[in-house]
Amino acid sequence: MYSTFHFSEPGPGPKTEVDLNSPWKILQTFLTLDFLTFIVTQSNLYASQNGVDLGMTVDELRAMIGILIFMGFHILPTFRAYWSKDENFHVERIAKVMSLKRFLKLLRYLHLNDNLQMLPRTDPNYDRLFKIRPIISHFQKVFRGAFNPSRFLSIDESMIGFKGRSSLKQYMPMKPIKRGFKVWVMACAVTGFVMCFEVYTGRSTENTDLGLGERVVMELSTMLRGLGYCLFFDNFFSSLPLLKGLLNERLFACGTFRANRKFYPKDELKPEKLMSTGESDYVQSEDISVVKWRDRGKKSVVVVSSMHNPKKERSVLRTNKRGVREPVNCPESIADYNTFMGGVDKFDQLMSSYSIAQKSRRWWLKLFYYFIDMSIVNSFIMYKDTARKQRFRHLSHLEFRSQLVNELIGNFCNKKRKGFSPGAGVGRKKHQPGGYATVQNATRLSNVGDHLPQKQAKYRRCAHCSTKAKERRSNMICPTCDVGLCKECFQPFHLSR
Repeated sequence: MYSTFHFSEPGPGPKTEVDLNSPWKILQTFLTLDFLTFIVTQSNLYASQNGVDLGMTVDELRAMIGILIFMGFHILPTFRAYWSKDENFHVERIAKVMSLKRFLKLLRYLHLNDNLQMLPRTDPNYDRLFKIRPIISHFQKVFRGAFNPSRFLSIDESMIGFKGRSSLKQYMPMKPIKRGFKVWVMACAVTGFVMCFEVYTGRSTENTDLGLGERVVMELSTMLRGLGYCLFFDNFFSSLPLLKGLLNERLFACGTFRANRKFYPKDELKPEKLMSTGESDYVQSEDISVVKWRDRGKKSVVVVSSMHNPKKERSVLRTNKRGVREPVNCPESIADYNTFMGGVDKFDQLMSSYSIAQKSRRWWLKLFYYFIDMSIVNSFIMYKDTARKQRFRHLSHLEFRSQLVNELIGNFCNKKRKGFSPGAGVGRKKHQPGGYATVQNATRLSNVGDHLPQKQAKYRRCAHCSTKAKERRSNMICPTCDVGLCKECFQPFHLSR
């Protein structure tokens, strides 16, 4: 069937025009204005339910996401370190956007769904992902509509690290991330663009006639049925009933095959002891074949496929005992599996480089970080793919995120006063080196002739002579420095160094 099927789908590439000069416009494909407005509405609602007037805006949410992306590639031990007065930690790029108190408050009341609408756990329709469901539904929709994948797709699991308490947490001792949430992902095998995903919530009572791996593959490939795409997956998913079911949907598949799986043709394949390095054997029934190949090592590689001729071989390079790479004959199905299985790994590699994930006790917040990262990685893949086709010198992943931060934050600032900046001199009360900092020297000592006194109705502490022991107030201010000053303190304050 595979050799006679005419594949007509375009790809890989974005479905819409991509602006190579603006990472934010690309990301807006996924973080739409309606989606950001929804998050702002839910966050303000959640805060009001807790008796807090949050007053979050879309611009403020954008700036907060920009700060999180910045923290992903400029890593410090804690949130507070970015606002620290210690010049070894303080980051002016972040501190001038918003105060630490405001940032923590926004993060504290960030919310994605109304808790009052959540069904009780005893309800048969209870959704274990209710708190994160809107963002899951949104990204599943926009990812499918934004990109045409290549014909070859890989399906694998991705882990989200989490050490807190949650009934959704899984333990995978053989994975780099051993504890956390498991996400089934289908990605383009050529680019790594994530097309579809599903968060694993535990054993399901639906489709009980199918195993977990079979059910995952069938659900992730729903949107591809009848189009002739080729799926690659590992031995966790592979089974003969699955490949037959996919063929009925006009989908082709290839995956490694466990020897303890049902219908494994143990008696028909040559035993490993009788096979030499580079030798292969196969069994075929209609359009499905099982190929066994003896590579280097103790165990042979077994692949089941519905899209390959088991007789065809390809030359691959292997290192011999002398350390020299030499060509070795390999079945075409195994060679293609090694080529196209790594789509999800490409995505994981890009995401782990500069992940925005931060420590949190709230389990759903880790998923929020993960999906924001997923949208950024998908945006970068769209950008890179378009740039290569247009022969445009593209930014690196780090440069892409850095420019994205600049566009997200822009000129946003919700601080009423200019904050402390280490490394630059500041005026201090009573000229004491350890005295309380007032105004930066860059402002206090520049264009002194423009610093004219101005009267106001309210009295404020004098920035030059007032102390805790002896407080002095004045209704005279310097509008440039935005501090109160006594009449006799005005000149020494602007001339002292």
